[in-house]
Amino acid sequence: MENFYKCDMLSLLREREKEHNFRLLSEKIGVLLIFDDNFELKFILVESWVDSINSELSSEEQSAIRFSEHISCLLGKSFYFFRYEDNEIRDISTVQYRTSKSGNDLKKCNVMTFFNEHVEECTLKEKNVKKQINKSLSTPFHQWQRKYLDYKGFSIDIDMLFASEGKVKFIVEIKRSKISNWKPYKEDANNYLAMSKLCEKIGVPFLLFFVPKIEKNNIIIDCINNLKIYDIYHRVGAKYLEPNSIFFNVRCENISLEELIKKDYSFFTENIDLKTWRN
Repeated sequence: MENFYKCDMLSLLREREKEHNFRLLSEKIGVLLIFDDNFELKFILVESWVDSINSELSSEEQSAIRFSEHISCLLGKSFYFFRYEDNEIRDISTVQYRTSKSGNDLKKCNVMTFFNEHVEECTLKEKNVKKQINKSLSTPFHQWQRKYLDYKGFSIDIDMLFASEGKVKFIVEIKRSKISNWKPYKEDANNYLAMSKLCEKIGVPFLLFFVPKIEKNNIIIDCINNLKIYDIYHRVGAKYLEPNSIFFNVRCENISLEELIKKDYSFFTENIDLKTWRN
């Protein structure tokens, strides 16, 4: 596994964070955007799995809070942050939290109280989980919320964003696959539509970075010298899976991670007519 992570695009971006403006989270921090059935944002939920909830906020936690609050404030939506230390969340698991209504001070309660009394847009009830959960890739909350957190709509994780001067400049969806001639899947259309509409409202582009996966010395690695970047946009008034509601424009092909790190913000926005996109 060591060789895999040395070649992984996200790991390399983390190692060189001071050289670029891409911001991404660790495997233990998640930013969930909760949308309703009309693809409108309901609220933002940031979770952080830490060794101790009595520790100081990490730089990644602070970034997740700052940029999530930035988006929620622009849209007038609620924001919630909580951190926990249990490897398996139970009703009595303690969380440390803050919300858009509670101010900057962190408070404590158990997880049931947090969601029942402070997160107004959802309820708790045991649900039937049809899809197999991959425990090796999930935080304890990711597993727990699929069973108990009930809200009308669906959630999307933010993979990565580009930020400077404390503001989100664009949001990035990351896809990785061994499939040659990969193209975006229609099954993801609802996610693309929701994120595209959100990005339009906050005035930033929505991009997709495709990372080919290849086999080298019997190890699957990211081919970081052959990335592909798409612009994603939608037609005004588009509904779920409506024909031609989502469009993908190939911004560039065969760009290396090294080249990507050196690009400034203008590279990701130049020659794009947003009004044409959404007609």
